[in-house]
Amino acid sequence: VDFGDLCAGDPASDLGSALLHFSPSGRDAFRIAYDAGRVPDPALWARAQGWAVHFALIFAAQSPGEALRPLGRDLLA
Repeated sequence: VDFGDLCAGDPASDLGSALLHFSPSGRDAFRIAYDAGRVPDPALWARAQGWAVHFALIFAAQSPGEALRPLGRDLLA
């Protein structure tokens, strides 16, 4: 089964990835900028946060010595 297109058309996975690149205040600013001129969609941001946790778990589960492992652990803390 190929789940590659599971999120086609839903920006939540992209937004979840973007959320990993910002500090908490940066995430707030990013969300405000993204939502500017749009109808607020709390469900979109809930899905994006779920994707961010998903990505962080993948990073944290890497083998010791992998570059993304500490980032994942920090994000989950």
